[in-house]
Amino acid sequence: MVGCDCISEMPDSLLTHILSYLPTKDAVKTSVLSKSWRFFWLEVTSELDLNAADFLRFEDDSSLVSLLNNRSFLRKFKIKYDDSSLRIKRKRGSDYSKKVNNTGKRVMEWVAEAVHRGVEHLDVVNETYIRRAVDFMPKYLYVSKTLVSLSLVNVGLEDPKFEVSLPCLKSIYLDNVCYMGDDALVIMERLISGSPVLKTLTTDVPVLNKKPQQTVFREAPWCLEYVKINKLTMKEEHYGIKLVNYFLESSPAFRKMTSSFIGSRNQPRESGIEIVNYFLENSAALKKMTLSFRDSDMTDEEAESYKKLLTSTKLSPMCQISLSISHE
Repeated sequence: MVGCDCISEMPDSLLTHILSYLPTKDAVKTSVLSKSWRFFWLEVTSELDLNAADFLRFEDDSSLVSLLNNRSFLRKFKIKYDDSSLRIKRKRGSDYSKKVNNTGKRVMEWVAEAVHRGVEHLDVVNETYIRRAVDFMPKYLYVSKTLVSLSLVNVGLEDPKFEVSLPCLKSIYLDNVCYMGDDALVIMERLISGSPVLKTLTTDVPVLNKKPQQTVFREAPWCLEYVKINKLTMKEEHYGIKLVNYFLESSPAFRKMTSSFIGSRNQPRESGIEIVNYFLENSAALKKMTLSFRDSDMTDEEAESYKKLLTSTKLSPMCQISLSISHE
């Protein structure tokens, strides 16, 4: 029949099956076909991997918050925002420019809604090169009853001023996170102590090194098994040993440790080895230790010698040691 819309005549189950083969960003594009298609893509998946720029074209009544309101369950929510938003801004004019300047604020609104919808895996990545004010995560995040993994890159955390309760959180990844004021350790302490089943923690030391205190690490849950410490410079060896000691005291279940050291021509390389050696001598349950030394003048032969030395001093007979050197 002439003018017949064959696609609209298809049963919803078939359309859902067809959309399931598309990447999320392509499935989202079908929302502009008609009003009946606006929220249809949300029935396809409980895992959303999105770029904020894909939604800036929507009017306020069709924002991602409105889309999420039509979802009763959300397993995974990953949102990234970068300079593509700024490129769109230059093409659209002044009214649209104001909306793009609020990209970070809108992303945090979407995150809050995702948490409210019971998201289990949350991943927020800020890849903008033109830095504006820090985009702080919504405080509702600190009391999620469903969150299992949390990954934050180039965003902010502030002290919630209340008891953190994350009963299901097992994995935390923090990269270049900005902490409001001088509350980095306070925030970390609340986050860790409020996560009783936490198993893996990845963070970078420079932020935590402002005011080294014991409390943040002594609050680590008993079941914590894996810690990765990034960007540890050799000049922090005194703090690094304290850091290791606090984790060992609070979490005897440690199974795996990964550290990346940033070398310096003006500081002895032995300082980093001292941290590692201390860890090996005091961790009976450790199964694997992975070390990487960046910008190091250590030769491959010296690295192999250090590896043999560390192997001979380890307390856990089952521990495997992996060591890599880069000369950037």
